[in-house]
Amino acid sequence: ATDLVSFKRFLEEDEVDFKYFPKRKLLRPTYKYRSYLLQQITTQQIAPSTAKRKMGSIIVFYRWLQEKGFINPLFPMFEEGQMYINFTDNRGVKKSREITTTDISVKVSKQNTTNTDEFISDGGPLRPLFREEQEALINALKERGNTEITLIHYIALFTGARIQTACTFKVST
Repeated sequence: ATDLVSFKRFLEEDEVDFKYFPKRKLLRPTYKYRSYLLQQITTQQIAPSTAKRKMGSIIVFYRWLQEKGFINPLFPMFEEGQMYINFTDNRGVKKSREITTTDISVKVSKQNTTNTDEFISDGGPLRPLFREEQEALINALKERGNTEITLIHYIALFTGARIQTACTFKVST
């Protein structure tokens, strides 16, 4: 809903009729909105993933309008094509699926933008603590005086164990 509100505001500000699809592509509301989103990416007002999501919402919205018969433009709202994506399912079986693509979809690079030399890839950018940070953590734990929390931190800090492992040791261990 927020993506549609954003689109409505864009239409109102630029005085664009959402049902008007002229012969020239760049005058169509879908292409104008895509251009607007790309400009916002360039000026770093929004992230590429946000623009992709917003444009995807608009594509679904226009497909719905056409399917329900609310609009029937003389010229296409956007160009559509078919492509196959290959993937491996959770059992390791390689599969492919046909998907419908459009020429107004916003593409997002899958590259990791963080410096891989300084970070560990584990669901997010992680890095080891510097010696000063380790010492500050140990001092804070001593100051607090909570034995259980101190032991959990020591196990994680000195063995590299993850929190789930450090918190689920049995008494016998």
